[in-house]
Amino acid sequence: GGAYSPLYHTDIRSRRSFGYPPVRHMLTIVGGHRREETLERAMEELAACAREIAETAGASVIGPALPQMPKKNDMYFRVIYVKSGDIESLITVKDAAESWMHGSRGGVGLTFDVD
Repeated sequence: GGAYSPLYHTDIRSRRSFGYPPVRHMLTIVGGHRREETLERAMEELAACAREIAETAGASVIGPALPQMPKKNDMYFRVIYVKSGDIESLITVKDAAESWMHGSRGGVGLTFDVD
């Protein structure tokens, strides 16, 4: 109880001000490719697409950015974050990103995580 209360209140205030879970929901999109230039170009294009959809859905897009591990086993990675108070808008962005992925995007692989 009591010992955790100050920490919780500090943490939840910080999460509220930055719009992080559990106050808002977040979709994380990680892209990977063997060629860094191909990945960067594709992720910029995906972020622009996500921003268009997010704008109408009341969500915000951050990135593409470098993840904690930007390269592993000759693969490069970039990440896009989408934040929203409504999980349905994140699902809309995720579905659009999946459709985008199935187009001819130079073989960039995407993974998704909704929090």
